[in-house]
Amino acid sequence: MPSIQNKIMLRDMKNQIGENPYLFLSQFQRLSVDQVSELRKSLKDQSEVSFVIKNSLSKIVFDEMGFEGLSSFLEGQTIITVASSDPQNVSKTLVNFSKANKGSFKVNGAWIEGQAVPAEEVTMLASLPSKQELLTKVVVGMNSPIAGFVVTLNGVVQSFVRVLNEIAQKSEQK
Repeated sequence: MPSIQNKIMLRDMKNQIGENPYLFLSQFQRLSVDQVSELRKSLKDQSEVSFVIKNSLSKIVFDEMGFEGLSSFLEGQTIITVASSDPQNVSKTLVNFSKANKGSFKVNGAWIEGQAVPAEEVTMLASLPSKQELLTKVVVGMNSPIAGFVVTLNGVVQSFVRVLNEIAQKSEQK
């Protein structure tokens, strides 16, 4: 039977997870306080919260909330990062932090769109262009034909003005 402290932690974890659709599970060891602070700062705008909780308590919450397969990602000391939107940016931040802190930090998996996702897929998600980059490409792609049309139309108008100017000059000479 869980202690009162564990019951409170379980309730808090359920509240934080229940309100947000994206969970990222990462394993850490030998991280300094500065490194953990750096991670939290880099996640500040992208995630709701990052916390460390015992794996046994996490398994209880995952089982009670129906997160099938997520418990298999609980290894060693685990940091759970909870996000309400834009899982691509969170995954990018976690993967980059993992690369910078090899041996001390590793992304184990995630819960995205109602299913458990292994670390390999989180890494693939991190390698995709961001929503902002994709929107920029769409706008540039839409703008290119319009810009080409304007340049072509401008060339036609300039040619027409030159012809009219030459006709006017020849009329004056006569």
